[in-house]
Amino acid sequence: MLRTRRQIKLWALPLILLSSISTPAQDAKPHVISAGGLVVDSASSPIPNALVCFRGGRTGDVFPCSKTGVEGVFELRDSVIGQYAWLVIEVRVAGIPRVVVDSYDLTQFPEFRGLRLKVPKDPDFVYQLEYIRPHIVYKKVEIDLAKLFAGGFVKGDYDLRYDLFYKGKLVRRGGYVDSRDFDEKTKKLTWAIPVGKWTVTFKLNNGKGVRREKVVLTVK
Repeated sequence: MLRTRRQIKLWALPLILLSSISTPAQDAKPHVISAGGLVVDSASSPIPNALVCFRGGRTGDVFPCSKTGVEGVFELRDSVIGQYAWLVIEVRVAGIPRVVVDSYDLTQFPEFRGLRLKVPKDPDFVYQLEYIRPHIVYKKVEIDLAKLFAGGFVKGDYDLRYDLFYKGKLVRRGGYVDSRDFDEKTKKLTWAIPVGKWTVTFKLNNGKGVRREKVVLTVK
């Protein structure tokens, strides 16, 4: 048993706001930022149920989010601390509530960071974004770990962890495989992971010995 532990059109250009400089005291106070627009795919078709969030100036905070409607339209309003906020749009996999990495894990990579917006002085100002593409698109992947368990290596409790890399850079070290994502009978792991090139190193510990397996994923 597993032990668990594109094109962007700005109707109201943000450059208008770049001339305003906030003092540290002002930055410590939450300010309202609002955005609305249309999220589309590579064929310019609307994407429903995309997750739209502001990641603000407080390190590690992910603020309340909105979802696009059936026509791909969203509206989002929140309070953030700092001069800038990142608008991050994610497309999740239906039926898979958990993701192996989230937007905060991926901030080191420019392609996943989102759209950087200046926090306006006017609380009624709204960024209007037309035909904006999602920044993180998750896909369902199945990883067969039968080889790791072969030969009766596990006969009781075990510990299964992983190190996750994106384009050779470490994203997560020593992550625990969630038992809800792993089928004990088929030894298949089901993940929702962003489009891109990933490498996963699994480490299986049965209490007496350790096995490792490296898996390369090209998610499209």
